[in-house]
Amino acid sequence: MPISLVATLNREYPSFNWSARLLSLHENHNIQLFTSPLCLTITFYFAAKKSGEIVAKKKIELLCENIGITTINQEITEKAAKNQKINDFEEGLQYYSALHQKCDCIVTED
Repeated sequence: MPISLVATLNREYPSFNWSARLLSLHENHNIQLFTSPLCLTITFYFAAKKSGEIVAKKKIELLCENIGITTINQEITEKAAKNQKINDFEEGLQYYSALHQKCDCIVTED
């Protein structure tokens, strides 16, 4: 979900409309949303480039108050690294992190 989070925090159109709606599912429909620490890192990087580190950190703090954070540990990292079907390591980490959290679906812009 990094692209969606980046679009939301930086108000990047046209993705902002869809990403903001996605994040509103938590508030409006009591759906639990998760992201990974890796997504937050990517999101912080782009938000800091646009708004500065202090503002970006505040945005990340607010985000963390409203969505769950998955885990990326050694087991998840090894699964992503060993799976020959995964060509994009970062996406593999996201995938296994979501599976570990027992997420029902994964939302990406790919």
